[in-house]
Amino acid sequence: MFNRDNLAKMIVQQRSRLGLTQKQLADMLHVSYQAVSRWELGASVPSLELLYDLGKALNLSADSLLTGQYLTEHDINYRDSGFSTGRLYEIKDKLQELVSDTPLLLDSTYTKPVLYRTDASQEDDSVQILMHALPGSKLRLAKDHGFEAQICMDMTSNTINAIAVRGGKPLVFKAGIICGNMDGELLMRMGKAFKESCEEQDTAFAGLEVGCQPINFLSHEYELYGFCSGTAKREELMNGDAIREGDAVIGIHTDGIHGISYPFVHVMLERNFKLRYTKMDDEHYFIDEVIKPTASYYKTIHALREAELLRGACLLTNALNYPRHIGRWLPENLVFCLDQSQVPILPLFRFIADQDMIARHLMPLRFHMGIGMLAAVPASECRRAMKLIEQYHPCVCLGQIQAKKHPNESSLREKGEFAW
Repeated sequence: MFNRDNLAKMIVQQRSRLGLTQKQLADMLHVSYQAVSRWELGASVPSLELLYDLGKALNLSADSLLTGQYLTEHDINYRDSGFSTGRLYEIKDKLQELVSDTPLLLDSTYTKPVLYRTDASQEDDSVQILMHALPGSKLRLAKDHGFEAQICMDMTSNTINAIAVRGGKPLVFKAGIICGNMDGELLMRMGKAFKESCEEQDTAFAGLEVGCQPINFLSHEYELYGFCSGTAKREELMNGDAIREGDAVIGIHTDGIHGISYPFVHVMLERNFKLRYTKMDDEHYFIDEVIKPTASYYKTIHALREAELLRGACLLTNALNYPRHIGRWLPENLVFCLDQSQVPILPLFRFIADQDMIARHLMPLRFHMGIGMLAAVPASECRRAMKLIEQYHPCVCLGQIQAKKHPNESSLREKGEFAW
Protein backbone atom coordinates (compact mmCIF):
# COMPACT_ATOMS: atom_id res chain seq x y z
CA MET A 1 0.00 0.00 0.00
CA PHE A 2 1.37 3.43 -0.96
CA ASN A 3 2.55 5.63 1.92
CA ARG A 4 3.81 9.14 1.16
CA ASP A 5 5.88 9.36 4.36
CA ASN A 6 7.63 6.06 3.62
CA LEU A 7 8.41 7.25 0.09
CA ALA A 8 9.92 10.46 1.45
CA LYS A 9 12.07 8.53 3.95
CA MET A 10 13.25 6.09 1.31
CA ILE A 11 14.35 8.84 -1.06
CA VAL A 12 16.30 10.59 1.72
CA GLN A 13 17.96 7.41 3.02
CA GLN A 14 18.90 5.94 -0.34
CA ARG A 15 20.14 9.26 -1.73
CA SER A 16 22.35 9.67 1.37
CA ARG A 17 23.49 6.06 1.13
CA LEU A 18 24.63 6.62 -2.46
CA GLY A 19 26.36 9.88 -1.54
CA LEU A 20 24.16 12.01 -3.84
CA THR A 21 23.12 15.60 -3.17
CA GLN A 22 19.59 16.72 -3.94
CA LYS A 23 20.92 18.61 -6.97
CA GLN A 24 22.82 15.58 -8.29
CA LEU A 25 19.70 13.42 -8.05
CA ALA A 26 17.63 16.19 -9.64
CA ASP A 27 20.09 16.46 -12.55
CA MET A 28 19.88 12.70 -13.14
CA LEU A 29 16.09 12.98 -13.40
CA HIS A 30 16.06 16.31 -15.28
CA VAL A 31 13.99 18.03 -12.60
CA SER A 32 14.74 20.91 -10.22
CA TYR A 33 16.42 20.27 -6.87
CA GLN A 34 13.37 21.97 -5.30
CA ALA A 35 11.25 19.11 -6.66
CA VAL A 36 13.51 16.56 -4.95
CA SER A 37 13.35 18.60 -1.75
CA ARG A 38 9.53 18.55 -1.82
CA TRP A 39 9.54 14.76 -2.34
CA GLU A 40 11.80 14.29 0.67
CA LEU A 41 9.62 16.54 2.82
CA GLY A 42 6.51 14.62 1.78
CA ALA A 43 5.01 17.81 0.34
CA SER A 44 4.62 16.20 -3.08
CA VAL A 45 5.30 12.90 -4.86
CA PRO A 46 6.97 12.07 -8.19
CA SER A 47 4.72 11.56 -11.18
CA LEU A 48 4.17 8.02 -12.40
CA GLU A 49 6.36 8.82 -15.40
CA LEU A 50 9.25 9.74 -13.07
CA LEU A 51 8.82 6.86 -10.63
CA TYR A 52 10.67 4.30 -12.78
CA ASP A 53 13.58 6.68 -13.43
CA LEU A 54 13.74 7.60 -9.74
CA GLY A 55 13.94 3.93 -8.74
CA LYS A 56 16.68 3.34 -11.31
CA ALA A 57 18.69 6.32 -10.01
CA LEU A 58 18.37 5.08 -6.42
CA ASN A 59 18.98 1.39 -7.24
CA LEU A 60 15.49 0.52 -6.03
CA SER A 61 12.51 -0.98 -7.81
CA ALA A 62 9.38 1.08 -8.40
CA ASP A 63 7.51 -1.47 -6.25
CA SER A 64 9.89 -0.87 -3.35
CA LEU A 65 9.32 2.87 -3.63
CA LEU A 66 5.54 2.48 -3.66
CA THR A 67 5.24 -0.13 -0.91
CA GLY A 68 8.02 0.97 1.41
CA GLN A 69 9.30 -2.63 1.50
CA TYR A 70 12.89 -1.45 1.74
CA LEU A 71 12.17 0.29 5.06
CA THR A 72 10.77 -2.85 6.63
CA GLU A 73 13.66 -5.21 5.90
CA HIS A 74 15.20 -4.48 9.34
CA ASP A 75 18.75 -4.64 8.03
CA ILE A 76 20.73 -1.50 8.79
CA ASN A 77 24.10 -1.94 7.12
CA TYR A 78 27.21 0.12 6.39
CA ARG A 79 25.72 1.50 3.17
CA ASP A 80 23.06 3.26 5.25
CA SER A 81 25.79 5.47 6.74
CA GLY A 82 27.29 6.20 3.33
CA PHE A 83 30.16 3.75 3.76
CA SER A 84 31.34 1.09 1.31
CA THR A 85 33.30 -1.72 2.97
CA GLY A 86 34.16 -3.22 -0.42
CA ARG A 87 35.69 0.03 -1.61
CA LEU A 88 37.59 0.43 1.66
CA TYR A 89 39.28 -2.97 1.41
CA GLU A 90 40.06 -2.38 -2.25
CA ILE A 91 41.93 0.81 -1.28
CA LYS A 92 43.64 -0.87 1.68
CA ASP A 93 44.90 -3.69 -0.53
CA LYS A 94 46.41 -1.19 -2.95
CA LEU A 95 48.03 0.80 -0.14
CA GLN A 96 49.45 -2.43 1.28
CA GLU A 97 51.56 -2.73 -1.90
CA LEU A 98 53.44 0.42 -0.83
CA VAL A 99 54.86 -1.16 2.33
CA SER A 100 58.67 -1.31 2.17
CA ASP A 101 60.22 -4.67 1.32
CA THR A 102 62.83 -4.98 4.06
CA PRO A 103 63.90 -7.67 6.53
CA LEU A 104 63.35 -5.13 9.30
CA LEU A 105 59.57 -5.46 8.87
CA LEU A 106 58.23 -8.80 10.06
CA ASP A 107 54.54 -7.92 9.70
CA SER A 108 52.86 -4.71 8.59
CA THR A 109 49.40 -5.86 7.58
CA TYR A 110 46.63 -3.30 7.92
CA THR A 111 44.53 -3.46 11.12
CA LYS A 112 47.36 -5.36 12.85
CA PRO A 113 50.31 -4.07 14.90
CA VAL A 114 53.55 -3.49 13.03
CA LEU A 115 56.20 -6.03 14.03
CA TYR A 116 59.74 -4.88 13.32
CA ARG A 117 63.35 -5.25 14.35
CA THR A 118 65.71 -2.35 14.94
CA ASP A 119 68.57 -4.24 13.33
CA ALA A 120 68.04 -7.23 11.04
CA SER A 121 71.58 -8.45 11.72
CA GLN A 122 71.19 -8.53 15.51
CA GLU A 123 71.75 -11.85 17.23
CA ASP A 124 69.01 -11.59 19.85
CA ASP A 125 65.47 -12.37 18.77
CA SER A 126 63.63 -9.38 20.24
CA VAL A 127 60.80 -7.89 18.19
CA GLN A 128 59.45 -4.36 18.50
CA ILE A 129 55.72 -3.77 18.12
CA LEU A 130 53.99 -0.56 17.06
CA MET A 131 50.23 0.01 16.95
CA HIS A 132 48.40 3.16 15.97
CA ALA A 133 45.54 4.48 18.10
CA LEU A 134 42.49 5.99 16.41
CA PRO A 135 39.15 6.74 18.07
CA GLY A 136 36.96 5.09 15.44
CA SER A 137 33.39 6.00 14.56
CA LYS A 138 32.37 6.36 18.22
CA LEU A 139 34.20 9.71 18.25
CA ARG A 140 31.16 11.51 16.85
CA LEU A 141 28.99 10.18 19.67
CA ALA A 142 31.63 11.26 22.19
CA LYS A 143 31.76 14.77 20.76
CA ASP A 144 27.99 15.16 20.62
CA HIS A 145 27.38 14.02 24.20
CA GLY A 146 30.50 14.96 26.16
CA PHE A 147 31.99 11.46 26.43
CA GLU A 148 35.59 12.60 25.92
CA ALA A 149 37.02 10.48 28.77
CA GLN A 150 35.28 7.33 27.49
CA ILE A 151 36.63 7.69 23.96
CA CYS A 152 40.18 8.21 25.28
CA MET A 153 39.94 5.04 27.36
CA ASP A 154 38.44 3.18 24.40
CA MET A 155 41.38 4.20 22.19
CA THR A 156 43.92 3.08 24.76
CA SER A 157 42.32 -0.30 25.42
CA ASN A 158 41.87 -1.14 21.74
CA THR A 159 45.50 -0.30 20.98
CA ILE A 160 47.08 -2.11 23.92
CA ASN A 161 44.81 -5.13 23.40
CA ALA A 162 46.01 -5.40 19.79
CA ILE A 163 49.62 -5.67 21.00
CA ALA A 164 48.75 -8.13 23.76
CA VAL A 165 46.94 -10.61 21.51
CA ARG A 166 50.09 -10.89 19.39
CA GLY A 167 51.98 -11.90 22.51
CA GLY A 168 53.66 -8.55 23.13
CA LYS A 169 54.13 -6.50 26.27
CA PRO A 170 52.91 -2.91 25.80
CA LEU A 171 55.53 -0.41 26.97
CA VAL A 172 54.67 3.19 26.11
CA PHE A 173 51.50 4.94 24.93
CA LYS A 174 51.56 8.43 23.41
CA ALA A 175 48.41 10.39 22.55
CA GLY A 176 47.82 13.52 20.50
CA ILE A 177 45.00 15.95 19.83
CA ILE A 178 44.58 18.56 17.10
CA CYS A 179 42.01 21.17 18.03
CA GLY A 180 40.67 24.60 17.25
CA ASN A 181 41.09 26.01 20.74
CA MET A 182 42.89 25.21 23.98
CA ASP A 183 40.20 24.28 26.49
CA GLY A 184 42.44 23.45 29.44
CA GLU A 185 39.73 21.73 31.46
CA LEU A 186 38.76 19.46 28.56
CA LEU A 187 42.37 18.63 27.71
CA MET A 188 43.19 17.76 31.32
CA ARG A 189 40.13 15.52 31.53
CA MET A 190 41.20 13.68 28.39
CA GLY A 191 44.84 13.43 29.49
CA LYS A 192 43.82 11.94 32.84
CA ALA A 193 41.60 9.39 31.06
CA PHE A 194 44.50 8.29 28.86
CA LYS A 195 46.78 7.99 31.89
CA GLU A 196 44.25 6.03 33.95
CA SER A 197 43.69 3.55 31.14
CA CYS A 198 47.44 3.13 30.55
CA GLU A 199 48.22 2.54 34.23
CA GLU A 200 45.42 -0.03 34.43
CA GLN A 201 47.29 -2.01 31.77
CA ASP A 202 50.82 -1.55 33.16
CA THR A 203 51.78 0.76 30.31
CA ALA A 204 53.71 4.01 30.64
CA PHE A 205 51.81 7.11 29.51
CA ALA A 206 54.07 9.43 27.51
CA GLY A 207 51.64 12.33 27.55
CA LEU A 208 49.02 14.07 25.42
CA GLU A 209 50.52 16.24 22.68
CA VAL A 210 48.37 19.26 21.79
CA GLY A 211 48.36 20.88 18.36
CA CYS A 212 46.18 24.01 18.25
CA GLN A 213 45.19 24.80 14.65
CA PRO A 214 42.43 27.43 14.60
CA ILE A 215 42.94 27.84 10.84
CA ASN A 216 42.02 24.20 10.16
CA PHE A 217 39.56 23.51 13.00
CA LEU A 218 36.60 25.43 14.40
CA SER A 219 36.75 26.28 18.10
CA HIS A 220 34.71 23.22 19.14
CA GLU A 221 36.39 20.73 16.76
CA TYR A 222 39.17 18.26 17.52
CA GLU A 223 40.71 15.02 16.28
CA LEU A 224 42.51 12.38 18.34
CA TYR A 225 45.37 10.06 17.46
CA GLY A 226 48.10 8.11 19.21
CA PHE A 227 50.38 5.11 19.14
CA CYS A 228 51.65 2.42 21.47
CA SER A 229 54.97 0.57 21.37
CA GLY A 230 55.64 -2.86 22.79
CA THR A 231 58.11 -5.69 22.64
CA ALA A 232 58.27 -9.49 22.59
CA LYS A 233 60.64 -12.34 22.00
CA ARG A 234 60.09 -13.73 18.54
CA GLU A 235 59.39 -17.22 19.87
CA GLU A 236 56.75 -15.77 22.23
CA LEU A 237 54.65 -14.14 19.51
CA MET A 238 51.12 -15.50 19.14
CA ASN A 239 49.76 -16.05 15.64
CA GLY A 240 47.35 -18.95 16.13
CA ASP A 241 49.80 -21.71 15.22
CA ALA A 242 49.55 -23.23 18.71
CA ILE A 243 45.76 -23.74 18.48
CA ARG A 244 44.79 -27.41 18.25
CA GLU A 245 41.71 -29.41 17.28
CA GLY A 246 39.61 -29.99 20.40
CA ASP A 247 40.64 -26.78 22.16
CA ALA A 248 37.89 -24.99 24.05
CA VAL A 249 37.03 -21.40 23.11
CA ILE A 250 36.13 -18.97 25.88
CA GLY A 251 34.29 -15.74 25.15
CA ILE A 252 35.34 -12.84 27.37
CA HIS A 253 32.96 -9.99 28.16
CA THR A 254 33.27 -6.35 27.16
CA ASP A 255 30.94 -3.39 27.64
CA GLY A 256 29.43 -1.15 24.99
CA ILE A 257 29.96 -1.64 21.27
CA HIS A 258 33.11 -1.47 19.17
CA GLY A 259 33.65 1.68 17.09
CA ILE A 260 33.40 -0.39 13.89
CA SER A 261 29.75 -1.11 14.73
CA TYR A 262 28.91 2.48 15.57
CA PRO A 263 27.62 3.35 12.03
CA PHE A 264 24.66 1.03 12.68
CA VAL A 265 23.86 2.89 15.90
CA HIS A 266 24.36 6.22 14.13
CA VAL A 267 21.68 5.29 11.57
CA MET A 268 19.38 4.18 14.39
CA LEU A 269 19.80 7.54 16.11
CA GLU A 270 19.10 9.37 12.88
CA ARG A 271 15.91 7.39 12.31
CA ASN A 272 14.76 7.78 15.92
CA PHE A 273 16.29 10.84 17.57
CA LYS A 274 14.52 10.05 20.87
CA LEU A 275 16.86 7.08 21.39
CA ARG A 276 19.50 9.59 22.55
CA TYR A 277 17.39 10.20 25.64
CA THR A 278 15.76 6.80 26.08
CA LYS A 279 16.32 4.56 29.10
CA MET A 280 16.78 0.84 28.56
CA ASP A 281 15.47 0.23 32.07
CA ASP A 282 15.00 2.21 35.30
CA GLU A 283 18.71 2.98 35.60
CA HIS A 284 20.53 2.76 32.26
CA TYR A 285 20.32 5.16 29.33
CA PHE A 286 20.92 3.61 25.93
CA ILE A 287 23.46 6.27 24.97
CA ASP A 288 25.54 5.66 28.13
CA GLU A 289 25.68 1.91 27.50
CA VAL A 290 26.67 2.23 23.84
CA ILE A 291 29.65 4.51 24.51
CA LYS A 292 31.28 2.41 27.25
CA PRO A 293 34.97 1.72 26.54
CA THR A 294 36.29 -1.62 25.32
CA ALA A 295 37.53 -3.86 28.13
CA SER A 296 41.27 -4.02 28.84
CA TYR A 297 42.62 -7.53 28.28
CA TYR A 298 46.38 -7.24 28.77
CA LYS A 299 46.37 -8.52 32.37
CA THR A 300 44.02 -11.36 31.43
CA ILE A 301 46.22 -12.45 28.55
CA HIS A 302 49.35 -12.17 30.68
CA ALA A 303 47.82 -14.27 33.47
CA LEU A 304 46.70 -16.99 31.02
CA ARG A 305 50.14 -17.13 29.43
CA GLU A 306 51.89 -17.26 32.81
CA ALA A 307 49.68 -20.26 33.67
CA GLU A 308 50.54 -21.81 30.25
CA LEU A 309 46.86 -21.99 29.34
CA LEU A 310 46.52 -19.67 26.35
CA ARG A 311 47.03 -21.10 22.86
CA GLY A 312 45.61 -18.16 20.95
CA ALA A 313 43.49 -15.04 21.36
CA CYS A 314 41.28 -13.13 18.95
CA LEU A 315 39.80 -9.65 19.45
CA LEU A 316 36.24 -9.26 18.21
CA THR A 317 35.34 -5.92 16.70
CA ASN A 318 32.60 -5.66 14.12
CA ALA A 319 30.76 -8.95 14.61
CA LEU A 320 30.54 -12.22 16.51
CA ASN A 321 29.57 -14.31 13.46
CA TYR A 322 32.15 -13.04 10.98
CA PRO A 323 34.10 -15.89 9.32
CA ARG A 324 36.69 -13.59 7.73
CA HIS A 325 37.69 -12.26 11.14
CA ILE A 326 37.89 -15.75 12.65
CA GLY A 327 39.85 -16.96 9.64
CA ARG A 328 42.69 -14.54 10.36
CA TRP A 329 43.05 -16.12 13.80
CA LEU A 330 42.94 -19.88 13.11
CA PRO A 331 45.22 -22.20 11.14
CA GLU A 332 43.76 -22.92 7.70
CA ASN A 333 42.71 -26.49 8.53
CA LEU A 334 40.64 -25.59 11.62
CA VAL A 335 37.24 -24.01 12.32
CA PHE A 336 35.65 -22.47 15.37
CA CYS A 337 32.39 -24.28 16.15
CA LEU A 338 30.29 -21.63 17.92
CA ASP A 339 27.43 -22.82 20.11
CA GLN A 340 25.09 -19.86 19.71
CA SER A 341 22.86 -21.05 22.56
CA GLN A 342 25.70 -20.26 24.99
CA VAL A 343 25.97 -16.59 23.99
CA PRO A 344 24.34 -14.46 26.72
CA ILE A 345 21.92 -11.90 25.27
CA LEU A 346 22.86 -8.77 27.18
CA PRO A 347 20.32 -5.99 27.83
CA LEU A 348 22.04 -3.57 25.42
CA PHE A 349 21.74 -5.90 22.42
CA ARG A 350 18.23 -7.01 23.34
CA PHE A 351 17.25 -3.32 23.44
CA ILE A 352 18.83 -2.69 20.03
CA ALA A 353 16.97 -5.66 18.54
CA ASP A 354 13.71 -4.46 20.11
CA GLN A 355 13.92 -1.21 18.12
CA ASP A 356 12.90 -3.27 15.07
CA MET A 357 15.52 -1.74 12.77
CA ILE A 358 17.88 -4.75 12.69
CA ALA A 359 16.45 -8.26 12.58
CA ARG A 360 17.49 -10.56 15.42
CA HIS A 361 19.18 -13.06 13.10
CA LEU A 362 21.38 -10.22 11.78
CA MET A 363 22.46 -8.88 15.17
CA PRO A 364 25.58 -11.11 15.52
CA LEU A 365 26.61 -10.01 12.02
CA ARG A 366 26.46 -6.36 13.10
CA PHE A 367 27.77 -6.49 16.70
CA HIS A 368 30.14 -8.52 18.86
CA MET A 369 27.20 -9.15 21.25
CA GLY A 370 29.26 -8.23 24.30
CA ILE A 371 32.07 -10.71 23.56
CA GLY A 372 35.26 -8.67 23.16
CA MET A 373 37.81 -11.47 22.96
CA LEU A 374 38.00 -15.20 22.22
CA ALA A 375 40.60 -17.31 24.01
CA ALA A 376 41.56 -20.81 22.86
CA VAL A 377 42.67 -23.06 25.74
CA PRO A 378 43.16 -26.83 26.17
CA ALA A 379 39.73 -28.39 26.73
CA SER A 380 40.98 -30.23 29.82
CA GLU A 381 41.98 -26.87 31.37
CA CYS A 382 38.87 -24.91 30.43
CA ARG A 383 37.49 -24.65 33.99
CA ARG A 384 40.81 -23.51 35.38
CA ALA A 385 41.19 -20.94 32.62
CA MET A 386 37.69 -19.58 33.18
CA LYS A 387 38.29 -19.27 36.91
CA LEU A 388 41.44 -17.26 36.20
CA ILE A 389 39.67 -15.04 33.63
CA GLU A 390 36.81 -14.34 36.02
CA GLN A 391 39.21 -12.48 38.29
CA TYR A 392 39.12 -9.78 35.59
CA HIS A 393 36.01 -10.27 33.41
CA PRO A 394 32.85 -12.38 33.11
CA CYS A 395 33.31 -15.16 30.59
CA VAL A 396 31.54 -18.15 29.02
CA CYS A 397 32.63 -21.22 27.07
CA LEU A 398 31.30 -20.72 23.54
CA GLY A 399 32.42 -23.86 21.75
CA GLN A 400 35.48 -25.66 20.50
CA ILE A 401 38.01 -25.86 17.70
CA GLN A 402 37.28 -28.55 15.11
CA ALA A 403 38.85 -29.77 11.90
CA LYS A 404 37.50 -28.54 8.59
CA LYS A 405 35.30 -31.01 6.73
CA HIS A 406 36.63 -29.78 3.39
CA PRO A 407 39.31 -27.23 2.38
CA ASN A 408 36.83 -24.54 1.27
CA GLU A 409 34.75 -24.63 4.45
CA SER A 410 34.30 -21.34 6.28
CA SER A 411 36.40 -20.76 9.43
CA LEU A 412 33.20 -20.44 11.48
CA ARG A 413 30.75 -23.28 12.04
CA GLU A 414 27.56 -22.53 13.95
CA LYS A 415 25.18 -24.67 15.95
CA GLY A 416 22.31 -23.97 18.32
CA GLU A 417 20.13 -20.86 18.43
CA PHE A 418 20.50 -17.54 20.21
CA ALA A 419 18.24 -17.45 23.26
CA TRP A 420 16.32 -14.30 22.40
